[in-house]
Amino acid sequence: MKNVVRLLFLFAIILLMSCDNSLPDISENQIYPINTDNTWTYRRTYVKFVDDVSYDTITMKVGESVKVNGMSCFKFENIEIHSIYNLAGNDRYGNYLTYGYIEDSSSMIVKSIKYKRNAKKNDQWSYNCLYFDWYSGSKFYSLTVKCISTDTLIQTPNYQMHCMAFQYYIQNVKYVSFLADNVGIVKSEIYLNDDFQRSMIDELIDYHLFK
Repeated sequence: MKNVVRLLFLFAIILLMSCDNSLPDISENQIYPINTDNTWTYRRTYVKFVDDVSYDTITMKVGESVKVNGMSCFKFENIEIHSIYNLAGNDRYGNYLTYGYIEDSSSMIVKSIKYKRNAKKNDQWSYNCLYFDWYSGSKFYSLTVKCISTDTLIQTPNYQMHCMAFQYYIQNVKYVSFLADNVGIVKSEIYLNDDFQRSMIDELIDYHLFK
């Protein structure tokens, strides 16, 4: 009888171990770290034609944490826009999520994973997003995000980093983002033309993180 009890106990331990191994690892790292006052500054290049190029500088900053519909996330803003904030955050596995946007006391919420930290090359997933911008107002998109590289060396004016690359389309526009672990977006490209020539490029030139 004692031998039977020991065998059952051993079987239970093995079963628990196998269940634990099947769970995703909980990560202290983030593919795009979101916390109050995290700031990224980019050199933006506009390309209309080969000989028509202009430049600008933009800064993205994470604002205060908020709780909307029982979910905790952060206001995520372009500092030139002060009344409407996109909402973003990280989950326990280090993925980057968007939650929609908030304006004063009203909000529109759609929670979805945009960038997966442990994605493998050619992995793809559904991404539902709701954004507000001054040009088109509120827009809902149901997209497919694809990981096109897990290790691409990206050179910006001030940094050289190994990045994962993600790609998605909105209508006929292609978006490609290169993200470094615990840094965020290092470079992004937008292709507007039918032959997918680059029309806008953001390159990281400075960042400050408060994890």
